[in-house]
Amino acid sequence: TIVDWGKYKMNLLEKEELARTKAEELESASPEDIIRYAVDTFPNITFACSFGAEDVVLVDMLQKISPSTDVFYLDTDFHFKETYETRDLMQEKYNLDFVRVSPKITPEEQEAVH
Repeated sequence: TIVDWGKYKMNLLEKEELARTKAEELESASPEDIIRYAVDTFPNITFACSFGAEDVVLVDMLQKISPSTDVFYLDTDFHFKETYETRDLMQEKYNLDFVRVSPKITPEEQEAVH
């Protein structure tokens, strides 16, 4: 199987070797350098965010390095009010439209089915 992985076209074994090599090379790199490597190497990369403290920091770094990179979050419709408040504050601060990923069925439909 050939995998189109950003700038690389490789099979699974080659992909695993690249991941191993880059993990070693980037071991002592700063978080900003790792993010820069990721967005430069994988131009279609999308970051995930759960709106926890560490993700707020990563999104801040990402916005300084590559503000056009998409950021998605999983919205189960069961997040705490504070999670949505954090999302809204970040959207306003960075003029960022988070990509909302949600289940195919509503919580009410889930309850009826399960």
